[in-house]
Parts: sequence; structure tokens; C-alpha cells
Amino acid sequence: MTRWSKLWRRRWGWTAVLLVGLTPLSHATHERHTFLVDAAAPAAEDHDGDHHFQTLQAAFASSAPRVEHNDTVLVRPGRYEGEVTLAVPGVTLRPAGEAPWTLVGTLTLSAKQVSVEGLRVEAAGWPHGVVVRAQDVRLTRVEVWGAGGAGVRIEDAPYARLEDVHAHNNGGDGALAVGGEGLTVWRGRFEANAGAGLTGAGLRGAWLSDSAFSLNRGPGVRLDGATATRLEGSTLSANGGDGVHAGGGAGLVVVANSLAHNGRHGLVLDGTAR
Repeated sequence: MTRWSKLWRRRWGWTAVLLVGLTPLSHATHERHTFLVDAAAPAAEDHDGDHHFQTLQAAFASSAPRVEHNDTVLVRPGRYEGEVTLAVPGVTLRPAGEAPWTLVGTLTLSAKQVSVEGLRVEAAGWPHGVVVRAQDVRLTRVEVWGAGGAGVRIEDAPYARLEDVHAHNNGGDGALAVGGEGLTVWRGRFEANAGAGLTGAGLRGAWLSDSAFSLNRGPGVRLDGATATRLEGSTLSANGGDGVHAGGGAGLVVVANSLAHNGRHGLVLDGTAR
């Protein structure tokens, strides 16, 4: 074999490897789509096979077209009713404009990397307003009130992020996070709930910052068995229980907070290593 034939063979072999490696990626790529949900649209929109729907339930149940990974669902202002489940990963659910939209019911997020923005949940008659059951879920500018239990319930869902969440006047805690690691709560308001403003049970590596926990019947923040959790830059006032009540766990950091006018104590560390 000549020198040139050897060189050509090397180049051809390298090219073949590149083609084999790249071909599956081109087939796997999903073109992102945008869907529109409008409560004022005719009911026929739920069945005409385009990207426009009247109800959220129809948008997420549709098989053609189907909401897929990384798609965006825009919701026009209005009142949407019932139980909605988002089980498609990577989906963004947000308003079609600046005004929020209202769900009279409950929203369950059971797929990872989902983002929900600009939502108001009237949860009267439902156990919870929003339920998070998957990792890397983000709630931004979400208001929840009237639930029989916790306004927002996070069930062993790592790296959930609550940003500008307002949970108030719920029958249980404003927010309840059970298990999971990496919870972030930033610029939240948890007020006038029948339980605690926020309860964290068995959290790992949570960060609660720049938030207000006030006028709750229980503690402003209750942490049970939390480890490596940080609470800072927040206001905890006028709660019926303690400002902060931490039981068990280790590695709790409480710094630069305002704790005033709570019914019992500002800060209680009950068997918590710090």
C-alpha cells in the first residue's frame, strides 16, 4: 500500500466515524414548538389539531400535535378550572404577555426541568394548590391561596426553586417540602397560613433567602431534621409560633434575619447541631 493510499484510508476512516457519530443526533433533535391556551377561544380549538387550545387539560393530553420536551405553552389571561398535570420534561408554562393567568384548581408537576411562571392558583376545595414531584422544577411569580393543606407541596424533588412565590391563607403550611436536596426559596412571601409559613422536613442543602414569613398561626419557618440549610436576609414576624423552629438535623445557618413579635420565641434550636 502506497503512502498516499494509507493517508486516504486514514482520512476516509475518520470521516466515516464522524458520520456514524453525528447521524443519530440529527434524528434525535426536536424542533421546539409554542402552544397557545386561551380560555376565551371556542371549545372546538381543543380538537382541531393545531397548536391552539381552550383548556390546559386538552393541551397536555393532545397526541397530535403533542407538547414535547423543551416546548413552550403560553396561557392568555383568564380563569382555567380543574386538575392539571404537567408530565412532559423541559416544558415552560408562562403567560402570553405580562398579565398572570388563574387556575381554579390544582397543578401537579411530575416531570423534571419544568418552569411555571405568572400563575395564580385559587385552590379552595383542593388539598394543595401546586404539587412538585420531580427535580429541577422552577416556580416564578406564582401565587397560591385557599388550599385545604399546604399551598405548595414539594415531595422529595431535588433542586426545586421557588422565586417570587406568594403562598397565603392556606389551610396548612404556605409551603411544605418533604425530603429532597438543594431547595431554593428566594423573595417569597408566606403569610396568614393556618400552619407554618414554610415547613421543611428532611431537607438537605436548602437555601432560604430574602423572604417574608409572617402572620402564620404556626412558626414562620419550621425545619425538622434539616441538614446544611441556610436561612438569611429574611423577615419572620407576627407568627403565632416561633419565628424559626428547628428540630434535629445539623449544619443550620441563620444569619442576618429580622425576628420580631412572634408568639413564642424568635429562634428555637431543639436538638439541632449548628
